[in-house]
Amino acid sequence: MQKEACQAGSTVFYQTKSRFLLTAKTDSILICGWGKVGDSGKARELFESMLEQGCPVDLLAYNSLLEALCKGGHVDEAMDFLNNMLSKKVEPDAFTY
Repeated sequence: MQKEACQAGSTVFYQTKSRFLLTAKTDSILICGWGKVGDSGKARELFESMLEQGCPVDLLAYNSLLEALCKGGHVDEAMDFLNNMLSKKVEPDAFTY
């Protein structure tokens, strides 16, 4: 049920995104949603899409992705993204760890 709700929210988001300014926060909310329903692949795709579109990726976006990856059992991949985050001078907080 939750996955269908996340998919529906994502569909609405993509259908209406031309009407508002996309920010790291709006994408982070979706990344978090995909993580909560156990779809770390969709969370990663959205994060990578942010990078491709030149959207500024902040701590919230990284934390959302890290949580999604860890919950999905992709700890090694999460470590890679953590190292990427640190190399980009994004300071971790307590939630990151």
